[in-house]
This record gives sequence, C-alpha cells and structure tokens, in this order.
Amino acid sequence: MTGTMKMQRKTIQLKPLPGPKVEIINLIDVLITLIAFFMLTTVFAHQQSRLGVELPQAKQGTEKAIPSQLVLEIDRDEHVWLKGTRLDPDRLRAVLQQTAADTVVVIRGDRAVTYQKMIHLLDLLKEYHLSKVSFEVKHGED
Repeated sequence: MTGTMKMQRKTIQLKPLPGPKVEIINLIDVLITLIAFFMLTTVFAHQQSRLGVELPQAKQGTEKAIPSQLVLEIDRDEHVWLKGTRLDPDRLRAVLQQTAADTVVVIRGDRAVTYQKMIHLLDLLKEYHLSKVSFEVKHGED
C-alpha cells in the first residue's frame, strides 16, 4: 500500500416503484362517517317537519332550550298529533294525565287552525295542571 487509498464506487440498483393504486380502506372510513351524518340529519329533519304544519309568523319570538317538553302538533284539519301519531280525544286525555305538571307543552299549530281549537286545547291542558305552554312559530317580517 502506497499511502493513497483507492476509492471504490458502487452503483446502487433501485427497484422500480410500484404502480399507483387507490387505498380504499381510508375512503371507507370517510364514507361510513358521511353515511352516518346524512342518516342522522335526515331523521332529525323528518321529525321536525313530519306533518308539514305551516307555522304562524311572529316578529318577537325567542328561541329557548327546553329540557322536558311534550310537543303537540295540530294540522290544518285540527287533528292533534304526538310524535307522528294522531291522537283521538280520549288518547290525548290519557297522554296529558300521564304528563308531569312541570313539563313544558310545546304547541305546533298550523296557521289555519281555528282560535276555538287552540282555546279548547289550552282548557284541556289547564284541566290536567299543565300550565307551562309554549307556541312554536317561525320568525317573520310580516
């Protein structure tokens, strides 16, 4: 050896890269999340407008979160509904009798419902000591 080292060069052979492919596993997670989101929002939207009640408008209405509530809907034909089930007068009385006195009763009445029907319903609520009543309206500029 003469004091100088010879440097050896090695060439590195690279393997060819694999062809592009789509990883479906990550997309499945996103798809399941989207499906769950749309299912939940569809269910809640359906519950909110199951009867197609056209609410009266009010300028001064306020929104309030109510923890314990009973939502009664009155359609254009003045039938009373609870959770999508039509209540005859006897069934309505049975439901009101089983409702706690501190429950807030929310009335979603169609704007075509007569004043007499509303008064009759309020009398019925009073008969069962349900004095916390709220009327659902939509905000309007009338």
